Amino acid sequence: MALNNKKYQGIYTKTGGRADTISAAKIAQMKDLWDKDVASGRNVVMLDDPHLGPILYQLQQMQEELDEIRRHLVNDIVGQQGATGPQGPTGAAGAAGAKGAKGDKGDRGNTGARGSAGSTGPAGPAQTDPSQLDGTRLPLSTKGLAKGALWNDKGIIRVM
Repeated sequence: MALNNKKYQGIYTKTGGRADTISAAKIAQMKDLWDKDVASGRNVVMLDDPHLGPILYQLQQMQEELDEIRRHLVNDIVGQQGATGPQGPTGAAGAAGAKGAKGDKGDRGNTGARGSAGSTGPAGPAQTDPSQLDGTRLPLSTKGLAKGALWNDKGIIRVM
């Protein structure tokens, strides 16, 4: 359920320079008078006033409601923090950045000739049991890998 717009307007402001702005000195004076009324019990006597009594009663009802909302927020909503849950899966890799300069010559240097390709070694036995696969010998980054090559991304086997 959406929160409705507020239906009240402030009685005074503490900043802003509007007509309803009161000074810090006036606030301190009001607080001092209230503290003296509470200390002497006069705040309770004001409940007998036919005009102030009902207003003070409503203010007390509002104060109790705010205290209950605060209690609910602190104890029921915020409460004690539980244990940290398990870490979620690693997200997809971001786009590759721009390529940097080519060594100490920068982009202006010539690329050397490629050497001849070495002979291909004999094929090993086919591995059909996935539980026996060992990814610890795979490269840890995609640098220099051909498309379709496997690599180890923090324990997750990925295809380039």
